Amino acid sequence: MTPDWQDRPPSSPKSFAEPRRRPIAQWILLVVAVLFACLALIAAIVRMPVPGLVALVVALAAGIQFWAGVNRKPRRPEQPASSRIRRWTSRKQSGDPGAQTFQPPGRGDGEPEIDEEDFAPGPGGSPPDRSLVPAMESRPGPGLRTAPPPPGPSYRDTSATPVAVKPEAPAAQAYRLPDPPVFSGVSAPGQAAWHLPVGAAPSGLAADAARLGDLEVRAASMVGAGHRCEEPAGPRQDAYALGRTPDGQFLIIAVADGVSQSPRSDLGARVAVSAAARELGKMLASGGMPAIDTELLYNIVVGEMLGTGRDRGLRDEDICSILIVAVIPTAPRSDGTRLMWTSWIGDVSLWIHREGALHRVTGREKEGLDRNALDAVLPFNPDRAEEYAFELAPSDRVAVVTDGLSDSLSSISGAAEFFARQWASSAPHPAAFLHSLCYDGPGQTDDRTAVVVWCGAGGPTGPAAHAGRWT
Repeated sequence: MTPDWQDRPPSSPKSFAEPRRRPIAQWILLVVAVLFACLALIAAIVRMPVPGLVALVVALAAGIQFWAGVNRKPRRPEQPASSRIRRWTSRKQSGDPGAQTFQPPGRGDGEPEIDEEDFAPGPGGSPPDRSLVPAMESRPGPGLRTAPPPPGPSYRDTSATPVAVKPEAPAAQAYRLPDPPVFSGVSAPGQAAWHLPVGAAPSGLAADAARLGDLEVRAASMVGAGHRCEEPAGPRQDAYALGRTPDGQFLIIAVADGVSQSPRSDLGARVAVSAAARELGKMLASGGMPAIDTELLYNIVVGEMLGTGRDRGLRDEDICSILIVAVIPTAPRSDGTRLMWTSWIGDVSLWIHREGALHRVTGREKEGLDRNALDAVLPFNPDRAEEYAFELAPSDRVAVVTDGLSDSLSSISGAAEFFARQWASSAPHPAAFLHSLCYDGPGQTDDRTAVVVWCGAGGPTGPAAHAGRWT
């Protein structure tokens, strides 16, 4: 088989030529020419004709020598007549369109021939054996080393060999939470697209998880369908805050619900929960539950709400909100019980999950023609706050919620049973806890917030404890 290099056109000798390198002497001549030219210029400026003339002559001489060296053609070394190196002979040079051969140096155009004189015996010798002349073959040179085959499948021809095709594995499906619960049918606002409020506003969704002592906490808040489907959307007016004492003996919960008629009630709710959680922490750190001063607590909260609103040029009625706070010891007594304290103003409420059912502890069900009427709000009625302390059983769950959820628990069929089942098991993943609040039902368009505490929490909790589906 003819080697493939015999079928390729010859390369231009210029492509294999090494770049010309200027000798060091030429660079020295160039430097001397430039240097003495500068000296001649300086001598002319300072009016020293003799040194200037000498410097000019030296510069000219060096420059002429440099230029002559630049234009000098390099000599090609003569090839010895006895050289056995072959050279390419192109088809055009050989006159044979099918020829592409080597030709001995010094020969004319045409087919390559080996003269007898090339193999003539030397003095006192005998003619060489032609069989000893090595046959030409194609072999890679130093610059053509064969690289190792790339990793992966083989590239050899397998057209004649049957290959078993491995079936492709099915693509993994994206993980999805189940659809949120629906109670008594879907609502148009609940199925509408979400919109954005104008300007800076709190996030539409919020969630938290924590463990303190033997208490497991889940908290979540979401903007209601009545606010998010407007164009532009309204901000989430609910807010919550979680806190603790420095020694970790008490868990602090604060939940606020902004009044819908107040333009910046979302700001009032955020300030209220922040101030309440901070001040309760200070009181508890100074002397435990007996050190809680309810009147002082609400006065401080009102002062911060009014100060924040006035600093922003808002009226007092623009930041109205209602509030509930709760304090739970993180360690029970020897019998597993513990005393908790709560205080509230407005229709925010606290529920207890005990023996498989939910029981309202604070707040009352709405009734009358105007179900959303409030008889006390902050910052105008801090003196109308109520408080209550009661015992918790070892396995109770405590739920502090706004009316967006409490109205569903008391008036929507199946809602109370659904959340009773959810909160009866171990604490879910915070994302699943938030997802459970995204339910839909007729008329349920208000913001929803819930902080639930599992007393006597034990065993695995968090992502591994939740199966990812509703029960």
